[in-house]
Amino acid sequence: MQTFHGRLGRLVRAAIIMGIATAWTIPGGTALSAESGGNRRVLLIKTQRFEEVGAIVASRVDKALGTALALESKIELVLPDGLEDAAPAAPVAAPVTDETLLKAGKVVDQAKEEFSKGKFMAAAKTFGRAMGLYEKKIALLENFDLYVDAQLGKSLAYFAAGYDDNGEDELGKVLTLRPTLVLDKRRTPKAATEALARLQLLYARAQSAPVMVEAKGGVAASVYVDGVLVGAAPANLDKLLRGRHWVRVVADGYEPWADDVMASAKPQTLTAKLKAIRQTGKGPVVVAAATPDELAEAARTGGFGKAFDKSAAGLCGKYGLTGVMMTYVTKAQDGYRLAGFYFDARAGKTTEVEGVRIDPELFDLQVNALTLSEHLVGAATGFPTKVSITQTPEVYRLAEAEAAKAEAARVAAAKAEAERLEAERAE
Repeated sequence: MQTFHGRLGRLVRAAIIMGIATAWTIPGGTALSAESGGNRRVLLIKTQRFEEVGAIVASRVDKALGTALALESKIELVLPDGLEDAAPAAPVAAPVTDETLLKAGKVVDQAKEEFSKGKFMAAAKTFGRAMGLYEKKIALLENFDLYVDAQLGKSLAYFAAGYDDNGEDELGKVLTLRPTLVLDKRRTPKAATEALARLQLLYARAQSAPVMVEAKGGVAASVYVDGVLVGAAPANLDKLLRGRHWVRVVADGYEPWADDVMASAKPQTLTAKLKAIRQTGKGPVVVAAATPDELAEAARTGGFGKAFDKSAAGLCGKYGLTGVMMTYVTKAQDGYRLAGFYFDARAGKTTEVEGVRIDPELFDLQVNALTLSEHLVGAATGFPTKVSITQTPEVYRLAEAEAAKAEAARVAAAKAEAERLEAERAE
C-alpha cells in the first residue's frame, strides 16, 4: 500500500516542476503572474538564416542571443550538443489531442484576450467555461496545469474587476489544488496577494481526513492527485487540504479514470472502476521524435505545422523538455529582420513571438538580442503574443519576395548593361 504521508515533500517538488507560470498583459503594460518557482527546460536551436544572409552575421546573431538567454533565470537553457547528457527533469505531458480539450485551450486563449482588453467580467465567465470543458474530459487531461491556469485566470479576472470576494473564493480553490502557489506582488492586484496570505494561514489548519484511492479488482494502476503522481493504487491520501480535488487513475490496457472528491473531516474511499481498452487490431500511430537538426531545418525553411509539432513533441518528451526556441534571420531594407519561434511541449503547438530589426552594421545587435530573448522567455513562461502557426510564417514569405525582387532588379540591370554595350558596338 502506498501512503501519501511522508510524500508531501515530493508532492510539493513535483508541483513546482509541473509549474504554474502564467502572465497576462493588461492595459498599461502591467502583468499578472503566478509562479510556482520552477524553471522551464528549453532547447535552443542554432539561429538559421536566409541564403542571402552571410554565415558570419548569423553566427554573431546566434552568439548574442545565446548570451542573452543564458542570463534568464526563468528558464534552464539546453543546447543540442548537450542534449544526450541532459537528464530529464520531469516527465512532460503529451500534447492534447482530444477535441473537447483542444476547444478548452482555445477558450482559455479567448479569456486571456478579453482580460488583456480590460473586459474582466467577460474573461471570468470565459475562464469558467473553459474549466467546464476541461472537467468533461478530465480523465484525459495529462497536463492538469491547464485546468489550474483557467481557475487562476477566473480568480484574477474577478480581482481585476473589483469583485474581491468572488476573486478570493476562486483563489481558495486554486490554493487547494496548488498549496505552493506564489503570486508576484509586483504584478498582481494588491487585493489578490492579501487574499492569498489570508487563505494560506487559514488553509494551514485545514487538512482533511484520509482519502483512500483503490482500483477495482486490484488492477496495477498509478494514482494522480490534482495532476501530481502520488504512487500506486491503493493510495492513502492523508495530507490533502480540505476542498475539491481531482483524482486520476491510469493503468496499461485500461481507459484512464477520474473523479473529483471533496476532502473533508470524514474519511472517504474512492474506487476507480477501470474499463479495459477494446483491441481493434490497429496499434497506435507512433510519431518518431525529431532530431535537433530536423528542427533546425524547419526553422530554416519555415516548415512548421502539425507534423512539426508532433515530432517536436516527441523530442521534448524524450528529453524532458518543456519547449524549443528557434530563430531565423533574413535581410530587410533597413538591415536585418530576426524572427523568433517557440514550440510549447505542453500545448503541443508552435507560436511566433514579436521579432526585432537589426542595424545593417549590427551596432544594435546586443540590445535587440536582449529584446527578442525577453519575447521568447515570455512565450515559454506565459502565453505567446501571437496565435499558433498554421502556415509558413510571413517572415519567410517576405524574404522570398524580397529575394525575387532583388533578382529581378539584377536581371534588369544586366539586360540594360547588355543593351548599352550592344548599342555602343552598333555605333
